Amino acid sequence: MTRNRFQKITAMLHLNKNNNCFPKGDSRFDKLHKVKPLVEALNRSIKDVYKPSNLAAIDESMILFKGRSSLKQYNPMKPIKRGYKVWCLADSVTGFVSNFEIYTGKSENKNSNDTFGERVVLNLTEFDTGTLVAFDNFFTSVKLVSSLHEKGIFSVGTVRANRIGLPDMMKEKSKMQRGEYVFQRKGAVTAIKWMDAKPVTLVISASSKCLSSYNKIMGAVDRFDQLKERYSIGRRSRRPNNFVGKKINRLQESRKVQLSKHVLESIESRRRCRFCSTKEKEIRTKYVCKVCDVPLCVEPCFKKFHDS
Repeated sequence: MTRNRFQKITAMLHLNKNNNCFPKGDSRFDKLHKVKPLVEALNRSIKDVYKPSNLAAIDESMILFKGRSSLKQYNPMKPIKRGYKVWCLADSVTGFVSNFEIYTGKSENKNSNDTFGERVVLNLTEFDTGTLVAFDNFFTSVKLVSSLHEKGIFSVGTVRANRIGLPDMMKEKSKMQRGEYVFQRKGAVTAIKWMDAKPVTLVISASSKCLSSYNKIMGAVDRFDQLKERYSIGRRSRRPNNFVGKKINRLQESRKVQLSKHVLESIESRRRCRFCSTKEKEIRTKYVCKVCDVPLCVEPCFKKFHDS
């Protein structure tokens, strides 16, 4: 395939029918309509060809993008601060992403009583039965851990102490020595408060032995980000270069117009050239710019002075 043909195909690449796109304001409007078939096909293909381990983590990943888009997010805590946010389910052994969902902004689902974080986890773990999943306090709730356990999925996650359903001991400011912990269990869900430099609160539906491996399991998406950066195949846009080129051309044209207004005229007494004359070597000229009233040599000082 020739280069020109490849560029034509990539410029005209189309994945979905515009006729099926609902207008903005409609509850069914999807910002990812144009790429939805590709995203769904990738998730299906990953499930067909990759068999993940029984350890996984859910976290966010950023795809670098500096252009204009309503999907672009800003996260100052990430190495990639601006770009597309993607929720990922990654294998904790290899860092391979086995399912992902592109974040399109806050949306209200009136047909669901789940929080946004709960919906993300339940969508990503739809087929991952028998897996131990780790996530952070953005997602974790008693309801989520209980729902996953009912589906046959074990989970562990740090939790915010003010989440609904947690026992009072998670919020109480009790004096504990470093390494001490308290816990309370209800059904399959256990709430744990462990004292490190400051209290660490967790909710778990698996064995307490998994707590020591939480950080290792949770680092799956970070490992994916590391591999993605190392083997990146970024595609540069040509539009900024064209913009800069056009701007330079406009500046050059304006300089030509301005230069055409300046005219040299002869004077009776010679004066020092403003551009090339120095203390070491004095150069005098009998011409001066009529507009600027600056003495200049005809060549090349007149043009160079006005260009600078």
